[in-house]
Amino acid sequence: MLARDMVKKRESTTQNPRPCLKVECGAALHIKSDRWVIHDFIKDHNHDLFPAYAHYFLCHRRINQAQKQCIETLQHIGVRPSKIFATLAKQHGGYEKVGCSEKDIINLLDKDRRLTLKSGDANAMLECFTLMQEQNSRFFYAMENIN
Repeated sequence: MLARDMVKKRESTTQNPRPCLKVECGAALHIKSDRWVIHDFIKDHNHDLFPAYAHYFLCHRRINQAQKQCIETLQHIGVRPSKIFATLAKQHGGYEKVGCSEKDIINLLDKDRRLTLKSGDANAMLECFTLMQEQNSRFFYAMENIN
């Protein structure tokens, strides 16, 4: 008997448990990436397909340039991501027609925030590069002042 078999599973204390939606579907497409050749294709699904939910698939979710500009403008004036998503849904005629999810909007804003230089970041980089050049005379850096 293995140790994992001896472990007592906790009982769920969830008040409203949701049914498990996993159906163990065997449909698959396996590709050999070294030559991009289809290695194996299993077409049969053991469940119904729901085209109405296709907008949730990652391959159908994109934020276009106009949406990105709108998202950044609304975020800049202090609108929360949930309200931004609601605004886009109203503009496009429904949440399923936006082309992205609320989480995609949050991820975009987080990415932009992480990539934005804060005050002092450039000075810290300059100090680091100067120190590296003092330690290694062959180290080279160049900075351009855009003002």
